[in-house]
Order: sequence, then structure tokens, then C-alpha cells
Amino acid sequence: MTRYAQARMAKGFYALPLVLCIAFFGAIAPADSLGDDSGQVERTRLLVLGTPHLSGLKDNFRPELLDGLIDRLLELKPDAILVEALPGPSIVSMESQGGSFDEVLEQYSQRMTIPGRRAQEILDLSWADAYGRVKDLDRGCDEGVSRETCILIYLAAYEYDTALLTFAAAPEPDRAAFREHHADIAERFDKSLQSNNEYYTIAHRLARASGIARIHPVDAHREKGPLLDIMAADPATEAFFERVFGDFSEHPFIVEMKAREKDSIEKGDLLPFYRWLNDPATSQADFDFQWAPMLDEDDETHFGKARLALWEQRNLLMAANIARVLAEYPGKTAVYIVGSSHKSFMDAYFNTAHWVEVLSAEQVLGTTDDNGS
Repeated sequence: MTRYAQARMAKGFYALPLVLCIAFFGAIAPADSLGDDSGQVERTRLLVLGTPHLSGLKDNFRPELLDGLIDRLLELKPDAILVEALPGPSIVSMESQGGSFDEVLEQYSQRMTIPGRRAQEILDLSWADAYGRVKDLDRGCDEGVSRETCILIYLAAYEYDTALLTFAAAPEPDRAAFREHHADIAERFDKSLQSNNEYYTIAHRLARASGIARIHPVDAHREKGPLLDIMAADPATEAFFERVFGDFSEHPFIVEMKAREKDSIEKGDLLPFYRWLNDPATSQADFDFQWAPMLDEDDETHFGKARLALWEQRNLLMAANIARVLAEYPGKTAVYIVGSSHKSFMDAYFNTAHWVEVLSAEQVLGTTDDNGS
């Protein structure tokens, strides 16, 4: 088993330092004890949508399986869409440190960096210069900047999802011209648009239908460098995973999840599955499966506590990245599409934030009684 495979089984830097994240999200008083709680304050609304990684469905996936989910999300009228992808500043920071971060970036950043470096060459533009120009592009690609150049600037800034969104929304003559000039990048775009990944099947589809021009990456993988170092230094960590989890494919939580997913696919609608997956009771069951054993069955190595601490670090940094983006959308509505294991952590952090209203999945997706499903 490779170090990375171990780290995945165990289940970043554009963010505030960790101590400031804790101070921010764990402020002195709970959110409902400050300010006007009469409903007159217009807080920024956030829905954290937990999702499976849809690429795992492979040939079982069909876009229409998500129609019901997308319809519900559109009723929310989102102003901002965020995804579980590394932001450019985080990539650049980890690149500068090297070491174990090189292995992390090989796994998590190449979707952004391979076409991004190609765009930097084409434009003769550094990442920093491209990133500095992104804000101006939010006003639109047609105001003095061609759509082709706009796409390349987003790529050069490692904003792959926004570049792809801009390409997909372009008139056919513009897409044809881009293909002619940049066939290698266009081929990569085409593969992405055919992918099952939730970046494209949910976030991009929702953005286009909502008239949103930018998708914000807010993930953090900075904890994985230290995790790989810990695991490399102590071979006993592999035995820890084997002892604690064994063949986790037979765990009741995984068995139920697979059965519900299969049932929704057979019925042609994943909305009931998303309702279940985003239910607080499901989040608790997920925690009891993945994370509680890290504490309950920890041993003299104390690796379980270290792993859980690093998982919390990732979530805190992710939350700080989200807060940074939401500062651009005060009083608006945002949807964050993220692996379901993160949902309960994100909800908990932002429920302590005085300026955020965390929307429950039940508010947005409805209940299992709706429409008889």
C-alpha cells in the first residue's frame, strides 16, 4: 500500500493560520447570542451540500439522475458556488515548501497546474500576475478582454473550473476558435465535461443554469504533508488502520449507503439519496464509522488522535477559505458542494459564525415524504 493510499484510507495554504481559524469560528459567544436575532438581520446564507464522489458511479451515472437535485438547488437562487478543489494560493504555497507536499500536489493539483502552466507559457504571465487579474475578469470577459484570453487567464491563475465554465458557456464560434488555437487544452476541457465528477455534473450545471460566471475552489490539503511524514516515520500506523477498520466495505454504514445509492439509481432519481446523505443522523453515523474509532481505539502510538487532529486542521482551513470567499457575497446565498464526510464539520463551524445562516438540507432538498420519495 502506498503512502498516499494509506493516507486516503485514513481519512492547505490560502487561509488564516490555524489558531486564528479556531479563534474566528470558536468565538467567545455563540452566534445566536450576539446581534439581532429577530430575523431582521440579513445574514449570508450557506448550504453545505454533502455528496458522494460521483465518479465512483462509473457507467451507472446518467445526468438525469440529478435533475431533481438540481431543481431544488435552483429554487435556492444561489449567488455563489464553491467546490472541493485546491485554490491557487494553496497550490503555490505547498509548491514552495516541497518535501511531502510534492506527493500531495501530484495527486490533488494537476487538474489545475498542467493546463495552468501551459496557459502561463502562452500568455507569458506568471501565476501571481494571472491571479491578480482574475478579480477584474469577474466583471465579464467581453469588456476589453477576449473570451479566449479570459479563459487562459483563469487557467494561468489555477482557476480551472471557472475557465471550463467560461469555455462551455461561450458561443460555438468562440469555442471553435479556442479549439483551433489550443487543441490540447480544449481536449482536456472536453474530457472534463464528459466526466461524472460532481465538479461538473452538479457545480457546473448549477452555475450555468443560475447565470453564475465563477466557481470558487476552497479545499485544503495542507494536513496531508504532515500525515505522510508521520506515516513514513512509523510503520506501525499501517497496522493501526488494519486493526481499527479491517474490511470496512462490510461496515453497516457502508452497506446501507451502497444500498440506498443503488435503489435511487434504479428509480432514476438521486434526490432521495442526497436527502439521506445530508441528514444529521447520517452525518453522525458517518462520524461513528470513520472518526470515532480514531479516539476510541487509539493505542500507545497516539496516531488516532494525531490523524483526527489533522482532519480537523483540513476542515478548519477549508472553512477559512469559505469565509474568505463569502466575504465577497455579504447577504447573498452560497452553495458549497463537498464530500459528505466534511458536511457536519462545516455546519458546526459556521453555526458559530455570527454573520452566516447555515441552511439545513431539509430546508432546501425537502424530506423523504415529499413527492412520495
